[in-house]
Amino acid sequence: MPDILDTIIEGRKRDLDALGPTFGLDLPLRRERPVVPFLKERGAILEIKRASPSKGDIAPNLDVAGLCAQYRRAGARAVSVLTEPHFFKGSLLDLLAATRSGAATGEAPCGNGFAASQQSSGIVASGDQTSGFAAAGAAPCDSGFAAAGDQDSKYQASGYQGREFQGSLAFLRKDFLLTVDEIEVSYRCGADAVLLIARILDLDLLVAMAKKAHELGIQALVEVRTREDVEKLTILSQTVPVLAGVNARDLATFSIDPLIPAAMIGRLPVPAVYESGIRSPAMARYAAQLGYQGILVGEEAARNPETTGDLVAAFLDAGPDRTSRFWQNLAERRERHENGRPLVKICGLTRVTDALSAAEKGADLLGFIFAESKRRASAELVREVHSKFASAPTRPLLVGVITELQSSLAHEALALCSEGLLDVIQWHGDPLLNSPLLDRLPHYRVVSVGDREDIGLVQSLLTGGEVRLLLDTRVEGRSGGTGMMIRSELLDELLQRIPDLSSNGLWLAGGLGPDTIGPVIERYTPELIDASSRLESEPGIKDEEKLRAFFNAITGNTNGVY
Repeated sequence: MPDILDTIIEGRKRDLDALGPTFGLDLPLRRERPVVPFLKERGAILEIKRASPSKGDIAPNLDVAGLCAQYRRAGARAVSVLTEPHFFKGSLLDLLAATRSGAATGEAPCGNGFAASQQSSGIVASGDQTSGFAAAGAAPCDSGFAAAGDQDSKYQASGYQGREFQGSLAFLRKDFLLTVDEIEVSYRCGADAVLLIARILDLDLLVAMAKKAHELGIQALVEVRTREDVEKLTILSQTVPVLAGVNARDLATFSIDPLIPAAMIGRLPVPAVYESGIRSPAMARYAAQLGYQGILVGEEAARNPETTGDLVAAFLDAGPDRTSRFWQNLAERRERHENGRPLVKICGLTRVTDALSAAEKGADLLGFIFAESKRRASAELVREVHSKFASAPTRPLLVGVITELQSSLAHEALALCSEGLLDVIQWHGDPLLNSPLLDRLPHYRVVSVGDREDIGLVQSLLTGGEVRLLLDTRVEGRSGGTGMMIRSELLDELLQRIPDLSSNGLWLAGGLGPDTIGPVIERYTPELIDASSRLESEPGIKDEEKLRAFFNAITGNTNGVY
């Protein structure tokens, strides 16, 4: 697959050589509005976005001013304006239209007739701090007007129908900026922040561009996605104040992986924005649970602006909790498998010795069934297994598997999860069920796949905000433990229709054992595999030799030692 980012950058360099940092446009020589502090408090950034390389046209005829007003009513603290012309069909003229719109300040805020689009009010030009409006966004009159970061940031709540922001909107120029001169042009066009993508800038240039933004009083939002990016960010943050942005989207392939922001959040030296993939209130809530300062919503906002109030409210109403710890731990475990080995869950455990044996051989997750089954576990078993790892530097994640939410067994598992003895709940019931019992605890859902209609269910659940789904084989009257694999032609079609799964998020269960796992890994490269019945000598009793052969097959080890 071609690297989309490289293609964009090559074209941009040609444009800069031919047209300069203004891209040949007639732009203001002086900034026309005071600088508004960018995301000093938690909040949402909604985007002006006409198209993308992966989705084509999204909203090619959007009304910039009207959309800014709608975003403000939805409770956005800031608006991102995509100005890349070829792949995203944006322009610096969109940025100007946004910063000149009445929505930028909510109409003229003081008696002197000041409005965002007026050039006669004495607002500073580039580098000029003598006009009476400080680069930090000080109030331009005595009427009480102040920049967004200096107000009480009041909201008018109306449930999930939006919380109109009462301060001045801040504006982010989102583009593939490559030169210091582009920072000054962004400032002149009214930007309060600029996106700097660490991957495409060497450290010296990144520092120079961030310093220029700081000199002008605007914010640098530094996008990171890899450890190398974070190293640049850490050095930069010791030089000038910056914010981080973590992109769930890989700009090379444009695939989205929500585990990337989970893995990154604990490494960042500065507050951060969760970028890309926010398509539902559930995903906005997930970003808040991870501890992000803000969310940046692009395609969903531009395509369905009437739903943005729900996204903003879901983000603002949530915060860090135990859900984030599970996904962070899982993401970190994934990274430790540098050879691309899948995460391994051994399920159906009924004995402490089997749990310890699976962990010793490399299991990342251990599953305990709290349902009527020959493999039924107990709270005492979970407590004893948990205690065995009390002094270990790392331990497998413990999973409680439930099928009937209102059953006494399920309540036992939920209580263990609330207590922190189970790390996560695996839900085998109706995958569309919405329940506060599940929502308040870390959990993921199982989808039983038996025909093509189930592919649409998987797609809708992922779009709705599920971070991961475990795909099992559908057998009427059975809920897991079938010993049967999903038909290969059905799984092939599913991955073709949902490419994000094939690139980073395939979790597979059903029929996986020493004799089947090798071909499955070679063909599908799953991120997580879940095995149970084919590793047993009898239901609930794991066979030591089968366990050993299973892990040897996973690692390609043929000498019998893991």
